[in-house]
This record gives sequence, C-alpha cells and structure tokens, in this order.
Amino acid sequence: MSKALALTAAAAVISSLVLAGGVAHADDYSVKLVFPSAPSVLKGERVVVGGIQAGKVASVRAKDGQAVVTVTLDQAYAPLHEGTTAAIEWKALLGERVINVTPGPKSSRKLRDGALVRGMDDRVELDEVLNTLDAPTRERLKGTLAQLTKVVDGNEKPVNDTLAATAPTLDALSNVLAGLGTDGPAIHDLVTRLDAMVGELDARRGDLSTTVRDLTAQQTTLTARQAEMQSTLVRLPGALDQARSTLDKVPGAVRAAGPLLRDLAPVTAKLPGVTSQLTPLLRDLNPTLEQLRPTAADLSSVLAQTPGLLDTSSALLPQVSSTLDQLSPALTYVRPYTPEIMGFLSNWGQAGAQFDSQDHVARVRVTEGTTSPVGVLTSLPPGITKGNRKPGQNAGQTWTDAHGDTIR
Repeated sequence: MSKALALTAAAAVISSLVLAGGVAHADDYSVKLVFPSAPSVLKGERVVVGGIQAGKVASVRAKDGQAVVTVTLDQAYAPLHEGTTAAIEWKALLGERVINVTPGPKSSRKLRDGALVRGMDDRVELDEVLNTLDAPTRERLKGTLAQLTKVVDGNEKPVNDTLAATAPTLDALSNVLAGLGTDGPAIHDLVTRLDAMVGELDARRGDLSTTVRDLTAQQTTLTARQAEMQSTLVRLPGALDQARSTLDKVPGAVRAAGPLLRDLAPVTAKLPGVTSQLTPLLRDLNPTLEQLRPTAADLSSVLAQTPGLLDTSSALLPQVSSTLDQLSPALTYVRPYTPEIMGFLSNWGQAGAQFDSQDHVARVRVTEGTTSPVGVLTSLPPGITKGNRKPGQNAGQTWTDAHGDTIR
C-alpha cells in the first residue's frame, strides 16, 4: 500500500470516528498520531511537550496493522505546525507510557484540528528481547525462573517484607528517574553549564596550578613550623596563668591608688589657677618659639649628620692620639727654635714677595767690604759688627743635634 493510500485510509477511519461521536472535547485541539505499534498505551496517558504535560491520550485504535493514537492538547500548545514529530516513551519497563510531542517550526504551515502526524517508535519491549533469545537460552532462563520460584516458595513473607522495606527506596529512585526523564531541557542546561565551567577551568589551569603550588608551599611551611606552634601552645597555659595572676593584682593596685588620688585632689584643684597664670607666659613665648623654628630646623640637620661624624671621629681619634704621642718628643725638641724657624720663613717670604710679568722674583743684595781680590775678608767696614746668635739662645737652650751633641 502506498503512503498516499495509507494516509487516505487513515483519514477515512478518523472521519468515521468523528462521525461516530468523537473522542475529544469540542474546546480541545486534537491530532492523530500514527505509530507502527502502541503497546501498553492506554486512554488517559500523559502527553508532554518540552518535558511539560500538555494534554492526554483520548483514544487508541488499530487500522491496517498500525496504531492511531488520538491526543488532545491544551490551547496553549495549539496549533501545531508541519514538521511535528511524536514518540512513545516509557516510565518503567512494564508500566506507564508517555507520548512525547516535539512541535515543528512555527514558520511552517499550521496543522488543522484532527490532522495526521507520523509517530516514531524505536522502543524495545521485553517480549521483543525474549524473542531474540535462542531456544537453549530460553530453556536456561526458564530453569533459572523455576529455581527462583523454589527459593521464594515458603519465604513469601520475608520477601514481601523486604520488598515493602525497599519500596520507598525504589519509589524515590523512580521519582528521580522520572525527573531525569521529564526534565530534559534542565539536564541539557546543566550539562551545558558544566561544559562551560570545565572549559573555563581548562583555560585557567595555569592559575589553578599556581594556586595549588602556593597551597602546597603553605602546607609545607605549616608542617615545618608545627613543632614551633606546638611549643607555643605548650607555653600558652603558663602565659595565661601569669596574665591571670597580673590581673588578679589589679584590684589591689586600684584600692591602693585610692588614697593617693584623694591626696592629689587639693593639688589638682589648684591646677586651673596655675594654668591661668601660665597662659600670658606662653603667649609671650610664642614669638620666641617662632624665631627658634629655623634654628631648630638647622639643628635638626646638624644632628642628622652628627651620628656619621661621630662614627668617623671614633675611628680617627685613636689614630690622631697615637700620632701626637709619637710627635711629642720631636715637638718638645723643636719648640725652643720656633723664633729662628719663623724668622727664616718670614725673611724668605719677604725676599720672594715681589712679582714681575712672569712669576715671583727675589732680589739679593751683596754687601762688599774690604776684601782681597779672591774674596777673603780681611777686616770689617766701619760701623759693621759681627754678632750672630746661636740657635736656641732666645729660649735659653743650647744648640744640640738629635743626639744631644753641642756645636764643636
């Protein structure tokens, strides 16, 4: 039978059903879902759209080896559009079935009330699984079931008690599985978010690695200092005892301070008068303090350099002291000859104090007396006397050399 002929026959069946009284309320929107088979699908079963209940099964009919399931939808989900698909899903292996309708795109043509929609059925029923087993396997399964019957026989009550005890757990598990089966969009959103989170973690694995290394280092440090922390905790009770002992002494100290404060009360009463007398003095001192401000600033700078100077002096003064100790004998020896040394330096400076266009000049004057042609002094000119002082004569000290010998 061609597809067009099958659809025509299905339309004729549906028309006859409508003429016979119909199955849908006049206010409901209904469509006919055509499945290859619809085992265990009963009237009143739920119809969901996007995981939300949107209607129910109105009737189930067989036509030409196929199942025609009439479903009614709430007006909020009507009308459907071309491209709509439907599938039979099950909530338990041998129990409730659910019709899951996937609407077509809204840009497609609308489906009229009572339109035919091709359904998909990729379910595997228990009887189909059993039919796939070969005869030996089915025989062994039958033997297993028989053995199970023998085991249960006579133990019905314990088995029933066990099933009754596990019924809440199975019911809760059924609810969880039902939630997983009907809340597909939420699960899809959860998986999407988990994927995004894992991607973000992968993008920041360097930061996570650094954080883990830092935590490891901190843990290592804490482990290394565990002994110190333990020692501190051991000493803590003693410290607390000492603190408690100190705090216990505070009330006694406060009581002892009471008489002292009472004795200070008269003096404290006189403080306002002293303050009033000090006010004019402080007012007069204010200009002086303003003038001292620059001095204080300079003094601060000097004091800032003083530590460095003292550090340098502390290293230099011992050396200076040692040098002076070594120079003391030489200075003691030279001191009597100070006039002669200063006179020599003064005369030498005066002799070379004049300048010409280039540098210092010294003028030397030679006094010629009565001499022989070879420069031998025979007699002194009139008015010239010869009286040279010996070195050290001014200080009453005889000239000696470094060894204490006099002039020979």
